[in-house]
Amino acid sequence: PPTVEFAKKEWQKLIRNTRNLCKRKGEAFKYVHVTEWKDKRIHHHMVMSIGSVDIREAKKLWKHGGVKIQVLDHSGQYKKIAAYLIKQTRKTFRDPDSPCKKRWTPSRNLKKPIITKTIVKADSWRKTPKIWKNYTLEDLYTGYSDYTGYPYRKYSMIRKE
Repeated sequence: PPTVEFAKKEWQKLIRNTRNLCKRKGEAFKYVHVTEWKDKRIHHHMVMSIGSVDIREAKKLWKHGGVKIQVLDHSGQYKKIAAYLIKQTRKTFRDPDSPCKKRWTPSRNLKKPIITKTIVKADSWRKTPKIWKNYTLEDLYTGYSDYTGYPYRKYSMIRKE
């Protein structure tokens, strides 16, 4: 796009048109959107849910260059794609010239995940965390905080299919 303003206007048009397409088909439209703009051409990344709407029909709505579509699995474990989406915004989202006020933009109809944090004294930690029924341990990090010097453990679990 020739300008940041043009890119933003065309992106808003895509969101509106995709939402209308989904509404005509009786489907919910949910998305997470990121714009990369520094050190390269302005371009957008989006993860979206369009239900049973034909992907080719949705692809035709963007008229400004290439569109690459990949279908996600149904595991619900999208940590790697999330890291990819915000990789560039880590450097640019606080820039006063940034066209984006946030690192990422969600649709309003997304469900927010339930995050559970439990503070446990380090001397009472198990060697491995207790794994919930029907879950498997994905990541386990143990270390010392750079800020407090206290030990920490961070882990995540994935629900089995």
